[in-house]
Amino acid sequence: MRVNFALFIAFSLAANLASAAPISVAGFTFDDGERAFADDASLASGSGVRFNCTAGGTAASSFADALSGSDVTQCVNVSGGGDGIVEVVFTDNAIQNDAGTDLVIFEVSGPQTAGTADPRERFEVSIFDGSGFSSFVAYDPIATGFGTPDPTLDVFAVEIDLSLFGIAAGERVDRLRLHLFDNGLGSKGADIAALGALHSAAPIPEPSTILLVAAGLAGLAIGRGRGFSRRPLICLGTCAALVASAALPADALARLTAVEHIDADAAQDGDRQSQKTESELR
Repeated sequence: MRVNFALFIAFSLAANLASAAPISVAGFTFDDGERAFADDASLASGSGVRFNCTAGGTAASSFADALSGSDVTQCVNVSGGGDGIVEVVFTDNAIQNDAGTDLVIFEVSGPQTAGTADPRERFEVSIFDGSGFSSFVAYDPIATGFGTPDPTLDVFAVEIDLSLFGIAAGERVDRLRLHLFDNGLGSKGADIAALGALHSAAPIPEPSTILLVAAGLAGLAIGRGRGFSRRPLICLGTCAALVASAALPADALARLTAVEHIDADAAQDGDRQSQKTESELR
């Protein structure tokens, strides 16, 4: 029996990267569905930042609850005089730098004509590039013309191009920080409701996953080179690649799994030959 290792990985990749149907929020379409949106959030520093503001929905129970998913009826803002930094994380996907807008940050504010920027709701954004966070960049949310269940609040949006933060084309990021503050312009500041990746990609693998994949593939190579039983090594490589398939982009996996077919029959023949040789030596 021949085991096509690359084919196995291709099927694993397809299963792990299968996304939900596209969804639209305030005029923006997210091809990766609900998975395109942020998954976790926490207060990194500061005070006076709260997670229980609403736009016609039920108040959230935590920063993560308020900012995960596509729901724009829950939000995070500051009380009078508040100033703080909220860190937002994408876990089941990453934001990839492609042409144009990569990330949309949704905010809620009083109704205005579509296309109108609201400096009263200004906030700042910092992107983590894998080694550190960038300097903060200020944005004024722009009215989308879409409402919320609360008739006094509409949906606004800030479009983020990762290139402006020094992220190279094709590179991915999975965390950012929002600086929220009382801007003193007749409003307490931004009311952040959701964050979605227009260019959503596979999640960034953890270092432990990369090491596991490397160990599996190294085991395959060593086993084939020495001619001893490769069945345990086949399992090791296959399991490692399966873990990686949920974390590596398609092009990286294509390079990673460009290996020759593993002939299980040949592995068994090698076992029998080794046993025969040991018997003769006795």
